Amino acid sequence: MKLVLHKIVNKDGKPCIEVKIKDAKPKVFSPEKVSAMILIKIKETVRHSLGRKSIKDVVVIVVAIAYGFDSKGGEKNILVFDLGGGT
Repeated sequence: MKLVLHKIVNKDGKPCIEVKIKDAKPKVFSPEKVSAMILIKIKETVRHSLGRKSIKDVVVIVVAIAYGFDSKGGEKNILVFDLGGGT
């Protein structure tokens, strides 16, 4: 990995992310927790943009096509986030 914004630590034999915000004690998050936080943020952003008080059902489908990104020339940043599920 070229760039890691947060420290990766071993917690119970599993890689986790250690985050320190300002002067607070560092917090350690599992990959599952990070995925859950991302999904919650996506749901809240959609809820807000639709102007609804709540959203009961959510289906998230992501198609990531990275073929050809390296042939366009120049440096680019892309993020592919795989939530699992056999993909």
